[in-house]
Amino acid sequence: MRNRKRIRYSILVMSMLLTYGFAKVVEQPLDTVLKESDVVVTGKVTKVMEFPDASNQEAIKIAEFEIDTFLKGKMSLKRLYFWASPTWSCDISDAKDGERLLLILKKSDKRYLEFSPLYYIAQAGGGRMQIEQHAIKLNSYLEYPQNIESISTRNDAGRYVDYEVMMTHLKQQLSLPK
Repeated sequence: MRNRKRIRYSILVMSMLLTYGFAKVVEQPLDTVLKESDVVVTGKVTKVMEFPDASNQEAIKIAEFEIDTFLKGKMSLKRLYFWASPTWSCDISDAKDGERLLLILKKSDKRYLEFSPLYYIAQAGGGRMQIEQHAIKLNSYLEYPQNIESISTRNDAGRYVDYEVMMTHLKQQLSLPK
C-alpha cells in the first residue's frame, strides 16, 4: 500500500515538474494585446541600464525609451522606462541601445529605484517589434490579423510588414485618426 502511494506521489511530482519545465507563451491576437495594453508607442532605446539582482544570477535590465509616436497612453511623456529583462523562462523581453521599436506596454506595479512609471513589454516580450528601415519585424508571440499576415515578407532574419501598413492597422484598432 505504501509503495502505491509513493508511486502515485512520484508520478504527481514528475508531471508537475514536466509541466513547469515546458511552460510556453500562448500566441495571442495582436488586437487583444492592444486592447489590454496601457501604452503603444514607437521610438528609440536611448540607454540600457543593468542592475544587480540578489535573487537571480542575471542582472536586471531597464531601458530608457525616447518616444516618437504615441498611439495609446499618456501623450505628455517624452520618454519612458521599461523592463528589458525576461521575468521567466519563455519571456523574450530585451532592449539594445539605439534600436528603433514599436512597443506595446503594460504599466508595472513594481517600483524599481527612481524609474516611475515603469512599464513591461506585453505578451512576455512579444509586444516588442523592431523597426528596420521602413518595415516592422513580426514575432511568433503574437497572432497577426489576415491583412497583416497575408502581406508580410520573409527573409533569413524573420518576417516583416511595411511600417505604414502596420501603423494604419494599429490606428484603426485603437480608433485613432489616420
